[in-house]
Amino acid sequence: MKRDKYGDLELEKKDYLKIGIGILVLIGIVISLPSIFTVKTGETAVITRFGKVVRTEQAGLNFKVPLIEKKTKIETREQKIQSKFSVSSEDIQSIDTEIAVQYRIVNIMKLYEDFKNDYKPRLLEPRISEIVQANTAKYTIEEVVEKRQQLSQDIFNNLKADLEPYGIQVTKVSIINHDFSDAFEKAIEAKKVAQQNAMKVEIENQQRIKTAETNLKLKDLEAQANQKLTESLTPSVLRKMYIDKWDGKLPKVQGSNSIVNIPIDDKQ
Repeated sequence: MKRDKYGDLELEKKDYLKIGIGILVLIGIVISLPSIFTVKTGETAVITRFGKVVRTEQAGLNFKVPLIEKKTKIETREQKIQSKFSVSSEDIQSIDTEIAVQYRIVNIMKLYEDFKNDYKPRLLEPRISEIVQANTAKYTIEEVVEKRQQLSQDIFNNLKADLEPYGIQVTKVSIINHDFSDAFEKAIEAKKVAQQNAMKVEIENQQRIKTAETNLKLKDLEAQANQKLTESLTPSVLRKMYIDKWDGKLPKVQGSNSIVNIPIDDKQ
């Protein structure tokens, strides 16, 4: 760089070259900055090149080829999807049920290739709805209440088998709530009250039977004891009992102005 005849600075060719290189470096930095990215714990980044899945990147600092490769972050930690469904029982009764499904992604490349990042609305939600309806339809409305745990297990088994081929592992299914019509709830309540009353009567009847059996056994034991006591009261035993209780005074008989002592014959 030098000054012209007027004293102004004049750029030489090599100066233009330096400026050009600087601009290129700056452009390169600007372009490469978005290519450096971080992945959080519990996430996986799917890297695509011209729309084709080429690899995945795990938690930490990662790099992708500028302009050519794109990244999509997908959560891989255990997640929960909770939804409400209107379903029908085997006896054609309407039920509003709320289901919670816990799951984790175990094959992220398979899942992304099939559904990209839209697997929830395109796969999970319709499959859960279909399986909840199919299994609820196997139970009467009363069985839905009484066998709630079994119904939950049936939904879990079907969902697990259905979603595994797509790279999703179902870990738990919970029935959060059932909502029935007011008429049915009143009928169920009345049935429970009737069952409780019947059970109470049955318990009282059983108690009466046990009391009667106990009384009968006591009377039988008492009769046996009396029988043995009677059999044991021989003349000798009776004489001994009499002597043990005698106060040493002879019995007296009053008549014709005299008292007669009645002797006791010990040999009798």
